[in-house]
Amino acid sequence: MKQALLILLLAASTAMAAESGKIYTWTDAQGVVHYSDKPHPGAKETNVALSQQYDMPKADPNILKQAPKAAEQTRWSITILSPADEATLRENDGEMSVSVQTQPAMLPGQRVQLFMDGKPVGAARTVSSFVIRDVERGEHSIKVQLIDRSNQIIAESEPHTIYMHRASIFSPSRQPAGGGG
Repeated sequence: MKQALLILLLAASTAMAAESGKIYTWTDAQGVVHYSDKPHPGAKETNVALSQQYDMPKADPNILKQAPKAAEQTRWSITILSPADEATLRENDGEMSVSVQTQPAMLPGQRVQLFMDGKPVGAARTVSSFVIRDVERGEHSIKVQLIDRSNQIIAESEPHTIYMHRASIFSPSRQPAGGGG
């Protein structure tokens, strides 16, 4: 215990004395060696080499400026995965599933807005798939937009042209059973 205390005192004294370069040592009546940076009656002065000094580089004050938010730095993209551009959908009920992908993945608060023929389809949603019902026969254009928390458009897909084929009510395959003629 005494040795540990002595080493600790020596280390502390050395650290304090490193600045002045002088340390004083003496032994008391009980034989305990003392160290100090201040003179004491009967103490011997010992010169200690100054510790190495290291000057810290000047801090760059620009690091304190607010960095742009991650969303502002990110280049967002949104793509329609399906249906493919120029696809022909044969769906008698007129149902179309649309699947989209964002790069990188959407963050909380971001939404996807689907457009068909230039008009929004429902409200913007936080999911990446949509189902549109009762799509009329013929040619349609779809696109999607990625919208951030502040309702700003941060990405827009290329439009896809889709052809919906639905059976006609006048088609022979749609006649009621037993009809004919």
